[in-house]
Amino acid sequence: GRTLQLGNGSEANLTRTTGTLFGGTFMRYIASGSGVSSSAGSFDGLFPIGTETDYRPVMINSSSNPTGSGYISVSHTNLSSVSDVAYTDNNGDAIQRVTDMKTTLTTSGGFAGGTYNLDVKFSGLSAVGNTADLKMETVVGPPFGVGAHAATTASVDAPTVSRTGLSDTDLNNSFVVGSKNTTNTPLRRYYYSRKSGNWNDATVGNSTWSFESGGSGTSCNCTPAADDYVVISTGHTVTITAVASADYVEIMTGATLTGTANFTVNKDISTNGSGKFTPTAGTWTVSRNVTLVGTGASSSTGAFNVTGDLNIGAGTSLTLGTNSTVSSDLVVDGTLNLGAINLTLNGAGKNISGSAGASAINGTGSLIINTGAKTILASTILTVNTIFAIQGVLVTNYGTITVNNNITGNGGASAWTNASNSIVNVTGSFLIGGGGGTLTASAIPNTVNYCGAGAQTLKAPSANYYYLKISNAGTKTMNASITVNGSCTIQNNATLEDNGNLLQGPGDLIMTDNSN
Repeated sequence: GRTLQLGNGSEANLTRTTGTLFGGTFMRYIASGSGVSSSAGSFDGLFPIGTETDYRPVMINSSSNPTGSGYISVSHTNLSSVSDVAYTDNNGDAIQRVTDMKTTLTTSGGFAGGTYNLDVKFSGLSAVGNTADLKMETVVGPPFGVGAHAATTASVDAPTVSRTGLSDTDLNNSFVVGSKNTTNTPLRRYYYSRKSGNWNDATVGNSTWSFESGGSGTSCNCTPAADDYVVISTGHTVTITAVASADYVEIMTGATLTGTANFTVNKDISTNGSGKFTPTAGTWTVSRNVTLVGTGASSSTGAFNVTGDLNIGAGTSLTLGTNSTVSSDLVVDGTLNLGAINLTLNGAGKNISGSAGASAINGTGSLIINTGAKTILASTILTVNTIFAIQGVLVTNYGTITVNNNITGNGGASAWTNASNSIVNVTGSFLIGGGGGTLTASAIPNTVNYCGAGAQTLKAPSANYYYLKISNAGTKTMNASITVNGSCTIQNNATLEDNGNLLQGPGDLIMTDNSN
C-alpha cells in the first residue's frame, strides 16, 4: 500500500466529517513542545483508518508533550481470524485469545519524548461477551502490552481498547485485542469441518466440526454458533437441513456447502479453488459480501439475497433458480446464469462491472435495475444476454457492455447515459416501448451500436449521437429524426430505413459491406 503524509516540517490540520483511509499507511507530522490531541486543534492525534467497510481509527493524546519533532505512521491489517494464546500480560492479566487483525504504529524523523494515551477501535467483532474481558495487547512480547490498561469502551462488537502512560518507544508496536475469556467472547472461534456430514451433527467423538484446521481434527462435539467463523475443509460436503447462521463461511477447494433450509451469513461467504455452495431449497441471505474465487460452479435453487457485493471471479460461475437480489456492487468476471428468473440490483449509487474471464450474464429472465442510480465502471467489458430492465433510475455507462437482448425502461426517470469513451452494443430494443426512457449519447466520444441480426428501431436520443453504428443484417428503422455529431457507420450488410425522418449533423456517413 501507499503512504499518505499530512504535514512536512510543520503540522497540518485534519478535518473529518466522514470517510476512512484504508489499504496503506497514514503518516502525520508531530511538532515538539505542543500537545497531541485527537479531538482538538489540528487533530494531530487522529488517524481515521480502517477498511473499506469498517472504521477503525487510532486516537493518540499526550499527557506530556513530545520533545522532538517527527512523524507518527499508522497502518491496519484486516484479518477475521483469531489465535488462542496463553500468556500473562504486563498488567498481570491472563490472556487466552487475540485477534490476528492488528493496527501498527511507528515513529520516525526525530520524534521523541512525551507520554501518551492510546485508543484504538476494532470493529467487526461478534456481539457475544462483554467489554470487561477485552484489552489492548501488543503482538510482540513478553512482556505483552505497554503502559497501563484503561477500561474498554463502546460496544462488544466494535470496542475501543485503551492504554495510558505510553512512552514514545511504546508507540512503536503492533496492537491487537486480547480476551481473558474464550467461552464467551466477541473474538470469534473458528469451526473446521472434519468430515462430510450434517451442519448440526454434534455427535460426541464424531461431530462434523473441530476447532483444529486441516480437515481431520479432534471432534469438538459441538456446532457453530451464529457469530462464528466456519471453514468447510477440502474434500468435505456439509449439508444444512435446519435453519442455521454464521458470521463468516469459507469454502475450501474441493469442498461443498449445500442444504435444504434457510441459511443466513451475517458477514461474508467465499469460495476457493473448486469449492462451491449448492443449496437445493430454502432462502440463503448474505448480509455483506459474496466472493467466488477459483473454478467452482456454485448454484442456489432457492432465493439468494446479497446485501453487500456479489463478486463472481474469473473461472467461477453462479447459477440462480429463484428471483434474487443484490443490494451493493455486482462484479461478473466469470459467469452468472439466471435462467428464466430475475436478479434485481436494488442498491443506490452502486456499480456494475466485469472485465476478466467469461464476463457474461446469461438467461432469458431480466437483470432489473431499480431503487437508485447505477454506474457501469470504465474497466468493464461485459456481455448481458438477459433483458436489461431499468426501472425509474439512471444507468451511466463508462465501459463496454453488450446486451444481446432488450434494454427496457418503464418511463419516468428510466434513463441510460453513455459517458465519454463508453460503448454499448444492443441487439434488441433500446428504451422503446413499455414506458421507454431517456437515452443520452452525446459525450465525446461514445458509441451506440445497434447490432441485432434482425430488425431494430433506433432510439431518438435526448440531444444527439456521437458515434452511431448500424451493424449486422436486418433493417434498422428510425422512428424520429436523428442528429449525429461524430460519424454514422452502416456496416455488415445492415440497412438503415429513415422512415421519412432526417439523419443529420456534422459527422461523417460511412457505408461498408453491402450496407444500405
